[in-house]
Amino acid sequence: MQSFRICTMAIVLVACALPSFCQFNGSQAARAADELGNKARTSGNFAEAAKDYKQAISLDPNFVTAYQDYFSARHAAAWKAVKSKSKLSTAEKEKRGRAIADRVTNSLIKSFQIFAREHPEMAVYPWALGQIYDESDPLREEVYCRRAVHIDPSFAPGYQCLADVASLRGDQERVISLRRKVMELEPKSAEAAFLYSWELQSQPDAYREATIQLVQKFPHAPRAAQALYWYADHQKTDATAAKYFEQLYKQFPPKQFDWSEDGTEELFGIYDRTDPSQARKLAHEMLSTDPTDKDWAALASYADAMAKAEQEINENNPAGALSTVKAIKSPAYDFDMRRQQLLFARALDLAGKQSEAYQSLLTDYAKHPTAKIHAALAEYGAKVGKNSQEIGTAVWSAMKGNSKPAIPFTLEDLADGEPVSLESYRGRVVIVDFWFPNCGPCRQSFPYLQRIASKYRRNGLAVLAINGIKGQEPFAVQFLKSEGYEFIPLKGSEIWDENVYHVHAYPSTFLIGEDGRLYFRPHIYNRLEESATELEVNELLAHGRS
Repeated sequence: MQSFRICTMAIVLVACALPSFCQFNGSQAARAADELGNKARTSGNFAEAAKDYKQAISLDPNFVTAYQDYFSARHAAAWKAVKSKSKLSTAEKEKRGRAIADRVTNSLIKSFQIFAREHPEMAVYPWALGQIYDESDPLREEVYCRRAVHIDPSFAPGYQCLADVASLRGDQERVISLRRKVMELEPKSAEAAFLYSWELQSQPDAYREATIQLVQKFPHAPRAAQALYWYADHQKTDATAAKYFEQLYKQFPPKQFDWSEDGTEELFGIYDRTDPSQARKLAHEMLSTDPTDKDWAALASYADAMAKAEQEINENNPAGALSTVKAIKSPAYDFDMRRQQLLFARALDLAGKQSEAYQSLLTDYAKHPTAKIHAALAEYGAKVGKNSQEIGTAVWSAMKGNSKPAIPFTLEDLADGEPVSLESYRGRVVIVDFWFPNCGPCRQSFPYLQRIASKYRRNGLAVLAINGIKGQEPFAVQFLKSEGYEFIPLKGSEIWDENVYHVHAYPSTFLIGEDGRLYFRPHIYNRLEESATELEVNELLAHGRS
């Protein structure tokens, strides 16, 4: 299963894919060499992959995909060499790895500077230099990409690069204009059409039309499947999301399109919440196409076990239901298991164990609250003689028990240069979010985060957004301001984030109470998790410093 919700150090904007447009797809020989590199990279032989990618570039210097493949493989090979030294501590490996990565980067820069001087008529070389600076220094990347389109005004990857940098600033009007230009230069490119449609999300009618046109024009393209996936994902209700995920499932066979595979998993999750029998049917349909698929085998097993437990409850067999439910394990990373929690409480209730049902729901709610769990908690609390005040006190006691002191810090405000300390927010609920402008999953989460910030602004909620990539600092304030995000931008770094807050992936989010304690680690990437985070904030606001 793909995971697109968590952004590691290497993942960039969801919309920023390799710009392999039609004119720059490479010769047949170059593509063959690149494919050899892909196979070597898949097997973990990054050094061999780098050689193959370099060969692809030699065979066709305008094959743009090969450049980024080559840069990535060179760095991966360097990191692998460091990690293989088992006698080094983790900290020493990290230090040496960064030093070697810097040397690799400097070597690549020198090489491509020479190519650019020797071939001033070729736009691809300054563009390639820009890609080397993609994460570390987007301002310099922009300079090189401007140079590329000056050399060749029809060089589509150059405009794509400029659009990416404009996106970091939050200059959406310019981003759309540049993406449109790329699409006009590459009318046969599904990728160009996808990247243009992606930028129209703030214009619902235009976004819908662009997505429909893309799917109609490129009915067999992976990018069309991706566009339909994201359009479904951005719907505001389960019903409308299911409608488009169903279209994705029917039009793009999941075993042929990765995005359809992911979309079908999302559809399973929606069905599991709204129509479990449909979820079970879907899981077995998918499993029938490939009985060796472990992911769908796990989902089918989950659906079967849940159906069995439901039947055992209906047959007044609580012992069987409890045994069945206890054996169920999460079938996938971050799968919503709250239906199982509710079913477990029903089985306990049927067995006359109302106190255990109440306690199990209390434990679940204290860790990850949702409206359905809260309603069931009230129901079973009443059965054991608990009123709403007593339930609230018990919930808060459990949440308090799960909490721990938040790690203190003082960081520079990127907007005005003033120091900002976490301690200065004592007495307010605080969301600390680690991000950087070029992180796609971070930007995916921000609209949800902003809605929460707006809803609880009057209650004093503050969002401290700590930028983790030093080279992207110049864009952090611009981006947040342009997008209307009411977050306080702070200056962090990869090393500080990891060493102090143990952040290994972006976004990483921490919810801190008025008493300065860390209560929750929300993952705000969809409507369900937005709702759960609101409940978490409500609990912290209700109890204050108690």
